[in-house]
Amino acid sequence: MRVRFGSQTLNLGMILAFVLQCSIFSNVAEAAKPAVDLPLFAELSYADTADLALRADIVATIQVATAKRLKGELAPDLPAGSARFLVEADVQSLLRGSGGLAGHVSYIVDVPLDSRGKAPNLKKRRFIVLAATVPGRPQEIRLISLRGQVDWSAAAESRIRAILTEASGPGAPATPGGACGGRVTSRECLFGTGWRVRG
Repeated sequence: MRVRFGSQTLNLGMILAFVLQCSIFSNVAEAAKPAVDLPLFAELSYADTADLALRADIVATIQVATAKRLKGELAPDLPAGSARFLVEADVQSLLRGSGGLAGHVSYIVDVPLDSRGKAPNLKKRRFIVLAATVPGRPQEIRLISLRGQVDWSAAAESRIRAILTEASGPGAPATPGGACGGRVTSRECLFGTGWRVRG
């Protein structure tokens, strides 16, 4: 069947084939787009971000290599609606840490379950960690708070860099650091009390 279009006559089969080809290319392009991870954590206010960043001995951007979920006796006092993981991660950049940091670190973190009650997949996700060093364990860190892991974004990293830069300027007041420094509840200090995963 042929269709008249202006001064030209087109084959209907050719038109349908062209439309189908365009649809296939569009679907392939959509499938090729990298998946965008939705944020896991509620965005912190500027004041809360500054409070955590200035209390942390270590501030670093990391990418998760492995994440082992901890259950039962390995996850004491786990908040409702959360899952606890033992994370091993590659350090991508060190924003704060006068003593340096190993290129590969491990730590424990609680993350919220999704709307279906399932734990998220952490592997290859990027975060900013606000942590304390562990004496005698150079490849282990402890988050200074339950809010000590932040979803990475260029904006979040830029904000924290600005806070740390301002705080290191002349005349800046001293800030308490460490796993339990500053305004921290006993629950938030969970990962800084000496408890650790065994086995």
